[in-house]
Amino acid sequence: MVFTSIRTGAIASTALVLMLGIAQPAHAAPDRSVNAGAQIPSGTFAFADRAATCTHHVALTGSDANTGTTLAAAWRTPAKAAATLIAGQTACVHAGTYDVSSLAPGHSGTATAPIGLVAAAGEARPVLRATTDAALLEFGPRDSYWVVRGLDLNKNAHDGATVQILGNVAFATDPGAGPAHHIAVRDNLMRDGKAGAAVLIRHVATDVLVNGNEIFGHHRWVSGSTVAFSRINATYLRADANAVNLEGTATGEVARIEVRGNNLHDNGGDGLQCLGVNDDAGANSHDPADLDAVDNRVHHNTEDGLDIKSCQRVSIRGSRSPALAGTTAENKIFSYRPTDKSADLPGNHSGGGAIVIHYFARQVLVENTRIWDSCRGLSIGRDDKNGVQDVVVRRNLIFGLVSGTNCPGIGLNLVLAQRVDIYHNTFTGVPGVALRLAADNGGAWSSNDIDVFENIIETTGTGIWMDLYRPRLAGFEANRNLYWAPDGSTTHFHLDFNAVALADWRSTTGQDAASRHGAPLWIDQPAANDYYTLATSPARDAALTTPGENYCGIAPDLGFRESGC
Repeated sequence: MVFTSIRTGAIASTALVLMLGIAQPAHAAPDRSVNAGAQIPSGTFAFADRAATCTHHVALTGSDANTGTTLAAAWRTPAKAAATLIAGQTACVHAGTYDVSSLAPGHSGTATAPIGLVAAAGEARPVLRATTDAALLEFGPRDSYWVVRGLDLNKNAHDGATVQILGNVAFATDPGAGPAHHIAVRDNLMRDGKAGAAVLIRHVATDVLVNGNEIFGHHRWVSGSTVAFSRINATYLRADANAVNLEGTATGEVARIEVRGNNLHDNGGDGLQCLGVNDDAGANSHDPADLDAVDNRVHHNTEDGLDIKSCQRVSIRGSRSPALAGTTAENKIFSYRPTDKSADLPGNHSGGGAIVIHYFARQVLVENTRIWDSCRGLSIGRDDKNGVQDVVVRRNLIFGLVSGTNCPGIGLNLVLAQRVDIYHNTFTGVPGVALRLAADNGGAWSSNDIDVFENIIETTGTGIWMDLYRPRLAGFEANRNLYWAPDGSTTHFHLDFNAVALADWRSTTGQDAASRHGAPLWIDQPAANDYYTLATSPARDAALTTPGENYCGIAPDLGFRESGC
């Protein structure tokens, strides 16, 4: 990843910029050569907006012996609606609490005539309260083109997923069954379960939309074969109780899943977890593919915000770039702390990470995202698996991190990965290390082809800008970054575990020749005002232009945010 020239002009000078001597000619600069992210054709989820208005009704005053076609002749149970509705029909569930064992569709809809199970408009949200440990809503083979919207899905401290979408369970006995596909779960509350996941998607389930839901209050404590909703005594250990799970199987991959605009919070596991077929064994062609997690708020879950294991073509993103003027996307991940290892089921410990990308994850894009109030912003790879490949981290704001016991305050920790581009990000308010590259890698493998460019990197106190361990990293390039710490010192690098100043860093590594040292000059109260910079900031107009890229001024700014539009 090499440029043939460096653009050093059009960089506004300022009294706060300290340009140190360059000990050798300008080094070749990094570029944008990694391809990553989900690939979901436009129109995939158009069916979700085509559910009919009420053709049938469910009400506490009804009877399943009725026709269900009017409120006066309403059905009594959601189960009757799920089993009876056919393509083009929608049952409106009226206010009240309905005790439910498990709902399973009796028919499938079509792309132009989906089946709907929705809350009645203008009324209190109806509650579907679980009475058993079965999945509350279960979609399986032959189930397609369904829309579930506006309900309060209360697991009532029972086991079993809230919504379970299993693509090919019946393939072995019914090869013609086909996978579950085109299911939309929208604008629901999902709460208070003790399953491993509130929304479970696996077995070749495809084209699933999880949109606008609030998923919270799921907890799972295990003692031997006993599962409890809360910790009864010290023999119970915390197990995963994730908001959303995608799980690959050897029969075929989960594919084209959009998780959009949800509020995933206060669950006993991860906000979202994506698992491969066998994460320990290596990459598999049937690992989940094309996950688009966009514009979510993921916070205060016990483990990590998003845990991406051996999944392929993944986007974690905001829908609107901070390179554009005006309000940017609502993709926010915050408030993560280490778990209590003594109370965790073995293998379930978390170090307080907002986003974790590891095992054999590949083609992962993280962009237009805000991360704060966490011990670790973004972690990439692990030292016992040389599997993470092709990651792009761009246009993200990682700010206001915390540090303490078992809480290092690291912005981005790259342990082991191949081909990673890290550019146009802002790291600010980082108490530990802004970027740690291979310094945690105690394994036998090396990272390769890591590019770091056009970022703003600002730490607090004695925080480190970049911690680089060269014996475990080949093909590293860095340039056109802006570095700053409140003490004004340039000695905020660690190179092979030794503290060095910017001049020594440059002369020893041959990197950061066109990078700058100076205060970013944020506007007043930047955390509340999107970290715009003042007109005299050394970050203004200091990046290279790229065909098709949006920017203000004569060139793009360094960091995640374009100012001056």
